[in-house]
Amino acid sequence: MMVTDEITVSVVIAVRDGERTIQDAVRSALIQTSPATEVIVVDDVSLDATKQRVLELPSDRVVVLDGEGRGVSAARNAGIRRASGVWIAFLDEDDYWEPEFLELARGRIGSAPDAVACFVAATPIDDAGRAVGRHDMQDVVSLEDLVCGRIVPTTSATLVRRVAVVGCGGFFEGFRCAAGVEDLDLWWRLAATGPCVGVRRALASYVVHDDRDRGRSVDALSDLERDRETVIDRFAATGVPSALVRRGRAIMRVRTARYWLRAGRTAHARAAARSSLRALPTLEGFVTLTMASLPRALREAIVLLRRRRRAARRLGDV
Repeated sequence: MMVTDEITVSVVIAVRDGERTIQDAVRSALIQTSPATEVIVVDDVSLDATKQRVLELPSDRVVVLDGEGRGVSAARNAGIRRASGVWIAFLDEDDYWEPEFLELARGRIGSAPDAVACFVAATPIDDAGRAVGRHDMQDVVSLEDLVCGRIVPTTSATLVRRVAVVGCGGFFEGFRCAAGVEDLDLWWRLAATGPCVGVRRALASYVVHDDRDRGRSVDALSDLERDRETVIDRFAATGVPSALVRRGRAIMRVRTARYWLRAGRTAHARAAARSSLRALPTLEGFVTLTMASLPRALREAIVLLRRRRRAARRLGDV
């Protein structure tokens, strides 16, 4: 078993125009009870004072890299190349960790020396910092858990073994959307190479950009839909069983339908849900198709009720 003190961790934060929140994110990485080796901030051609805000922080463990403006995947890959840690932990500029995040993650990794990834439970919050649900995790995360959507990790609560992620080619930089499914693409391909573990305690908070999702244009959502199909095609190319690919395609399409629905594009949502059911009939597909057929007011009332129940359930566990 690996001693946790020997598990070196580099933190990679890719950011563009994040002057308002970047210091809080970096500070949360610096005040860990089990410190990271370094915190690498990749400033992806920010037009605001992001870089200055980072340089103001008094720590010799913070490294600032200049990105090339090619999006979050390229920026994270630059951080991965610079990282010296055996493990890499990702954090977005508007998210943050609890002080014990790395300590508990290191402990879990130390108990599973063959693991290629560690996913930590997290709390989704809105722009005002209010909890809007829960993001559960389990001790062992299988490839099937990820592909079937039973576990959906958030990037800001994920650690990966550096040699494994480099072996997978890192984040794919060829998606149409600058940020969208690059994380799912990597987690699935990574999990196809080795075991993944999890930490059940919620130790990270990540912002759910509901207004952004509601305001996406048809063109932006069409690009996201094509990117999601690309994820499945790339996953199939790894040689995983065709039955798993088929289920993954069905789940991916139903999740696409939900994005269309969130933006109020019900006709597109119904088309995506039907496409999911053609790939493989699932309960999630039928429920999403039904939701897309309901009047908007009723649909939004159901969504709000679900969120309140998830938030209440989380508070009851605290």
